[in-house]
Amino acid sequence: MNRLMHPLVGGVILFSRNFENSKQLRELVRQIKNIRDGELVVSVDQEGGRVQRFQTDEFSKIPAMGHFYNYFLKHDKLEDDSFVRETLNSAGYLMAMDCIAHDIDLALLQY
Repeated sequence: MNRLMHPLVGGVILFSRNFENSKQLRELVRQIKNIRDGELVVSVDQEGGRVQRFQTDEFSKIPAMGHFYNYFLKHDKLEDDSFVRETLNSAGYLMAMDCIAHDIDLALLQY
């Protein structure tokens, strides 16, 4: 707690070990944001696949980005910019909605 009060700390990054379910995660984020009146940024590394910190049944299951690439390659879709864009935007939307629903400020993604 004292570390989060320090003025040089700008936020926290959450990991799977920090919560057990959706309700507990919402409460944790609320407590973090109340420490310094909303000044702390709450983030998560939520890329999908193996790097998806929110993996309980309450969250969207997102494949690893490499699976998308392999699918596009296998089905000759890499040149179809609108299909690729729409598919990746949909995956990003699902991740964003999970974060927004839990008041997470920032999701770290890599496409």
